[in-house]
Amino acid sequence: PTPAPGRGSSGPWRTANPKPVITAGLGIMLSEEHNGLQIVVIEKGSPADKSADISRGDVVVAVDRVRVAGKSSEEVLDMMQGAPNSTVSITVKSSGP
Repeated sequence: PTPAPGRGSSGPWRTANPKPVITAGLGIMLSEEHNGLQIVVIEKGSPADKSADISRGDVVVAVDRVRVAGKSSEEVLDMMQGAPNSTVSITVKSSGP
């Protein structure tokens, strides 16, 4: 099923999975999981897609070297937002081997 927009372009999205999915300007969609914000979608051709360091299933642990543990999803999303063409660094915990 195609996601239907929720509150605004950067707000939660609803899919067949009842958990909210949050979009970020990096070309990723994040889902609130028990272990943190997990990357569930990487948009083809996006900045995240061009990075070999980010994979679907990874969990965001820091944004611009600031740990995100204990922060709300809204706070983390705000940390990821920037002016057009600006840069942001995210640190992830790999879901792979």
